[in-house]
Amino acid sequence: MPRVRLACRLRELRRARSLSIRDVEESTGISRAYLSQIENGRLLARDEWVARLEHVYGARQEAWYPPPPGAIVGAAILRDEAA
Repeated sequence: MPRVRLACRLRELRRARSLSIRDVEESTGISRAYLSQIENGRLLARDEWVARLEHVYGARQEAWYPPPPGAIVGAAILRDEAA
């Protein structure tokens, strides 16, 4: 999966829980600057921080990855945004 799609998904998960980057920083100990770089696709989360992010986002790491284009989700078929 492209890093940008993962970054967007992490931002969506944070926003769905009505959390600011500062909230996530306070809950995880991961700096706002680093979190921002993750959400902008510049960096990937370090392995040791994944469990902290899972807890704050309320989703296991597997849920961070959106389904691939063309996957059937519920009654909808996801289309590739590049198509």
